[in-house]
Amino acid sequence: DGEPASAWMAYGLQDVLTLRQFVQDSNADPAHKRVEHHKLESMLGLCELITCRRHALLAYFDEDSSQRCGNCDNCTNPPEKWDGTVATQKALSCIYRTGQRFGVNYLIDVLHGKTDERIQNNNHDQISTYGIGNDFTTTEWRSIYRQLIALGYIDVDTEGYGALHLTEKCRPLLRGDETIDLRKQTKQEKPDKDKKAATLIRPQDQTLWDSLRSLRSELAEQFGVPPYVIFHDATLHEMIKNRPLNTTDMAHISGVGKQKLDRYGQQFISEIASHPLPPLLDNRLSDTVNETLMLYQQKISIDQIALKREIKVTTVYTHLADAIATGLLPVFDVISLERDEYETIVSLMESFANDEQSRLKPVYDALDQEVDYGVLKCIQASI
Repeated sequence: DGEPASAWMAYGLQDVLTLRQFVQDSNADPAHKRVEHHKLESMLGLCELITCRRHALLAYFDEDSSQRCGNCDNCTNPPEKWDGTVATQKALSCIYRTGQRFGVNYLIDVLHGKTDERIQNNNHDQISTYGIGNDFTTTEWRSIYRQLIALGYIDVDTEGYGALHLTEKCRPLLRGDETIDLRKQTKQEKPDKDKKAATLIRPQDQTLWDSLRSLRSELAEQFGVPPYVIFHDATLHEMIKNRPLNTTDMAHISGVGKQKLDRYGQQFISEIASHPLPPLLDNRLSDTVNETLMLYQQKISIDQIALKREIKVTTVYTHLADAIATGLLPVFDVISLERDEYETIVSLMESFANDEQSRLKPVYDALDQEVDYGVLKCIQASI
């Protein structure tokens, strides 16, 4: 629906094992199982990613972006990486030395050099990897194994016993021909409430949000109560979303009862009225598009917007094309072409309609590459 949102992700090694077993034990044909395994590997790769998650999501749909999204956990709180080459070699060697017949818990016990009857009966207290892993805790070893499974260096026994097997991919690592960076497990701090609330505000609503909170603080001080007693944040969010300009509309806002409406309603209505939203910014487009539109609304040139936002000029055109497609922006406000030139390009696009219309290269080439892709995107959005 285009609304800002928060997502919570949690998974562990057992999830990996269970999901892989589900796929393997299904009644699907081998080809379908291969597809499902590929999907699962893609999902696990996303979970263990140490770069911008939006890049991976876009890549899954054959799209790319040079911009970090600035919203995912890896952007807002970049994971700490470490050279996991030696630890990985220990983890993989332990699998090999124990015959590729055991699960994670057993392998970690061997690495920690535990005195265990099962380990002694298997003579695994005599192998070279016994006791070489005391530099990592059990939790840290679990993380290492989980990442190696997700990255495809280790396979899991699909017969239900959970034994780990080495894949061909691990050979260069074991030979020392490759290195590997792993995600360092860190204790996650609780998100800052103010920052979390701020992410729910569109760029064009930020000034009104600050004003409503300031008014709420003044009233709270005046009446000697905490700010939330005046109105909760959720109520202010709804005011911003609906922008009520009379008491009838304000009464429909969740959290505004008759008593609060009579006591504070008119003051908040006046504050909202003093922050009218330009038609161009009254939309459901993404925050990054609206950041561009806010600058464009100020008559800043496309090149300057790109420079100011540190994005490509083609990206600015893409944002403007989104506004054109939704009817917020006339195409001739953006492009500098005569009407007949515009109509010629439209006709050309329509002639390529059966040849993947979404791709502009045939049109770009037909115009001898004299019209920028960004302009073509805007024209396409106007059709």
